[in-house]
Amino acid sequence: MSRDIDAIKRRKLSQEIKLQGDIFFARNMLNESLEQYHNALEQDCMNEYALSNIGVIHLKRLEYDECLEYSCKALAIIDEY
Repeated sequence: MSRDIDAIKRRKLSQEIKLQGDIFFARNMLNESLEQYHNALEQDCMNEYALSNIGVIHLKRLEYDECLEYSCKALAIIDEY
């Protein structure tokens, strides 16, 4: 049970950090948003939202290999549900 509570706390923190990345993304501050999304993944490496947003940033930068890598990771997590 304690492990579940810790996972929930990490997920919540990860989502809060991801939200900061979303704010930067909305302002087209891609480097800053990318940093926040990676910080979110440090808290919860299974945060499919952060992974997919990283993929979008790479798409905007025309970095297709990286886009595909992160998008596929996000889809694999979503597919598990």
